[in-house]
Amino acid sequence: MSRGRSAGLIVLALALAGLETARAEELAQGEPGAVHWAVGVGGFVGVTGPARYGLAAEAQVYPGRWPGQVLGESFGLGVRYRGYDGLASGLVAAGLVYQAGATRPHFVLEVHGDVGMAYGLDEPLLGGGVRLQLGMWGPVAVAVAADLYYWFDGERPRPITVPAVTVALAR
Repeated sequence: MSRGRSAGLIVLALALAGLETARAEELAQGEPGAVHWAVGVGGFVGVTGPARYGLAAEAQVYPGRWPGQVLGESFGLGVRYRGYDGLASGLVAAGLVYQAGATRPHFVLEVHGDVGMAYGLDEPLLGGGVRLQLGMWGPVAVAVAADLYYWFDGERPRPITVPAVTVALAR
């Protein structure tokens, strides 16, 4: 085979590899404007704060296209619940979620900032965290979250650290 022909085949192979890489990235990101969501239930272990363990539930949605293009496709809304002492006490928080990285449906990394209420204590709270979602089979995923909230008891802010593991349905 001549050098010119070898060089041509190498250039063709590199071009095809580049097209395949671009297509894989496009598929990983999904169609533009696609709605993504996840809903999960599981448990948590309290590291700091009044809770030792309890029920964890969370949901998030990425609308794809925000009205007026206020935010990009990587932003969504999330709600978190951590209940302890049965359902007598817990925290409910909602806020903005940023999808830091994703190869849906197999891997999603999110960070979130929330405001909410520690009920049972009847105190406001502020916080956020990181959530990693790993797709297992079809729409079923396992999510691990590490959240840190501060509740305000009138004297000073008090930290609540609540890592959680949930089983989620996701799209």
